[in-house]
Amino acid sequence: MMKSFEPDAASIGWIRWTGAVQMYVADNRWANAEIKGLFRLFMDGCYGDIPDSVWRANVRTIENPKMSIYKFLVGLYKLSNGEKICIFTKGYGEHSRGKEEYCNTTVMLSHELKLSIELEKEVP
Repeated sequence: MMKSFEPDAASIGWIRWTGAVQMYVADNRWANAEIKGLFRLFMDGCYGDIPDSVWRANVRTIENPKMSIYKFLVGLYKLSNGEKICIFTKGYGEHSRGKEEYCNTTVMLSHELKLSIELEKEVP
């Protein structure tokens, strides 16, 4: 029997998307359905075009969230117009702590993920 690497729905926490994704959906009527389809892939354990090391980190997090150092999941997908979109879960399995900042999943354009990582590095 093959092992499942699907994330637990409760463990991904609150789901939100950025303003850039909101504007993208507003400008492209078909985009909402496409992004929902990519989110379904994420929830089925298909993380798109990510390096093997990130895939292994996702699997380790799902298999044992309490032992995972980073407690994150990452999915990277390409929209039909070529734009890359990222689904990023921070604090996987921390939903029982009760606050959105401990456990959430954000749908964002890939350039926003790079920016948010750079900003976190600068914060003391």
